[in-house]
Amino acid sequence: MQSTNGIQNNLIGKGEMAELTRAFNWSSNSVGTIREWPSHLKTTINIILNSKFPMFVWWGEDLIQFYNDEYRKILGDDGKHPVALGQKANECWGEIWHIIHPLIQKVLATGEAVWSEDQLVPIYRNGMLEDVYWTFCYSPLYRDTGEVDGIIVVCIETTEKIIATKKFEEMNEEVKSSLEQKVAERTIELEKINKELQSFAYIASHDLQEPLRKIQTYSDRILDKENENLSETGKEYFRRLQSSANRMQVLIMDLLEYSRTNNVDLKIEHTDLNSLIAEVTNEIKEVINSKHAVIEADKLCEAFVIPYQFRQVMQNLISNSLKFSKEGVPPVIKIHSEVKYGKDIPCDQLSSSLEYCHLCFSDNGIGFEPQYRFRIFEMFQRLNGRSEYEGTGIGLAIVNKIIENHKGVILAKSELGKGATFDIYIPQFEPKNKVQFSS
Repeated sequence: MQSTNGIQNNLIGKGEMAELTRAFNWSSNSVGTIREWPSHLKTTINIILNSKFPMFVWWGEDLIQFYNDEYRKILGDDGKHPVALGQKANECWGEIWHIIHPLIQKVLATGEAVWSEDQLVPIYRNGMLEDVYWTFCYSPLYRDTGEVDGIIVVCIETTEKIIATKKFEEMNEEVKSSLEQKVAERTIELEKINKELQSFAYIASHDLQEPLRKIQTYSDRILDKENENLSETGKEYFRRLQSSANRMQVLIMDLLEYSRTNNVDLKIEHTDLNSLIAEVTNEIKEVINSKHAVIEADKLCEAFVIPYQFRQVMQNLISNSLKFSKEGVPPVIKIHSEVKYGKDIPCDQLSSSLEYCHLCFSDNGIGFEPQYRFRIFEMFQRLNGRSEYEGTGIGLAIVNKIIENHKGVILAKSELGKGATFDIYIPQFEPKNKVQFSS
């Protein structure tokens, strides 16, 4: 540990500002040479020079400036640095003196710190005066006699946060105005909607798909008509371009599918879930046959669901089991159901007084580690690399959203290498009863 005497007589630090501070000709201003500095000034300067947080000091009657490497980064290029070192505060900050001078005076006069969050204080850097937002604290520095001898400032730039917040607010306002009528009719549902995703889905369905289709069309034409003129490397580049465009197409369609799950206008119907299973297995029978998969479905209970959405649930879960099957092992997918009261189900999200249709999907696939049982239902979450398993990481998020639309819950359990089980619980009642699906 550095001795106290060493700290008092030397400026310690290896960074740029430590070097510049030691080399500066302090005898040219009111602070005097480093040897003449009071011990508490040396101690304070050593603290800021060795801090990983942006800090600077104004010292003495002239408010002479010192600052550290982290604050130097904030100053940017072609601006205040390095002239600001050793400069008087009013000379350095003339363009914002009307903002900071009252704060400085308050600290010097009262000996109390002042603090501000996300305050606009412009700064000249990078060759121009920039609007910069700060969260900062001006704290008094005392002499041994108890008099205020300077100010130490701890700060962080929050410009990026403020800009992002403003953009998000503007986006929300646009979405709000376009959906004003629906907001009035269904406030509860629309408050749950991720407005940023809705805005992106609108853009994806109109502005992104058209140029994407052109990329796919023209790359196909080039490979078809100019094939002989292309080198093998060129052909490979075009194939990669097509592959990337196809992946983007799938992602856009999945995002649109997710956004459609927020549609509460679809009707609840008394539905035979066995018929939905039959439709799904018939549609993907080629994949089932190619993997030699076995799907064992018991007689399932009838339920009140949105048929289109619940069919999507079953297709996504079965497709997931087929995708994440063990290499060389035929997938076995088991589906069964039962009716249970909420009080008999270990889930706090369910009502103990209601009956629920419990659907269980289990497989013998690769499974996943138990700590990911919640994460897998989040958007864009992939537990395996794209090179191993195709997909966008949205499928289970769609399933989760649809189950939420049905006032139900989906739970996952698994162990790595031991398959996965998904338990779905949806209320078992007619829409005319007290609890309704839509407002």
